[in-house]
Amino acid sequence: ILAHGHAMVFGFVGLFILGFAFQAFPRFKHTSLTRPRAAIIALPLMLAGILLQTAGHLTAPRGAYLLLGLIAGLLQVAAVALSGWVLARTFRVARKPEPYDAFVLSAWIWLLAAAVLNPFIFWLFEAAPTREQFLWRVASFNIPYRDIQLLGTAAIMILGVSLHFLPHAYGLHEPS
Repeated sequence: ILAHGHAMVFGFVGLFILGFAFQAFPRFKHTSLTRPRAAIIALPLMLAGILLQTAGHLTAPRGAYLLLGLIAGLLQVAAVALSGWVLARTFRVARKPEPYDAFVLSAWIWLLAAAVLNPFIFWLFEAAPTREQFLWRVASFNIPYRDIQLLGTAAIMILGVSLHFLPHAYGLHEPS
């Protein structure tokens, strides 16, 4: 269940946000993506991290599962940091501030926070010494961690992108 949850949030949501951001945000700003080669590197880093973490979850508590989880977490942090750097440079070069910029920045900070916390969460859940300790840790930390991922990242990013799309799509006035 933990492997599936992680693969869905970082895989489906995270990779979608990265791919969408690289394709759409430069167009929103009427510019091109700065450092596109660096952006291309972020996607396989994230994918490798997701696959390694899935392997770590599935092999726990045997073998090198903790090492897999740590390496996976570092790859995912690198992917989020690299993609955030590329997008920040793109926004800076465009010099076209928009009302949604703060939402995008906030969502990226939450995504980075989730990526930084990820190795700790992996260890917390998978290295629990007893079933009772595991259940207590999941009950105590899984929901706040998923809130960081889903509300902090996905919901805030959706709000930001909606500020760009919805006024034009529905003929509404520009947001203040």
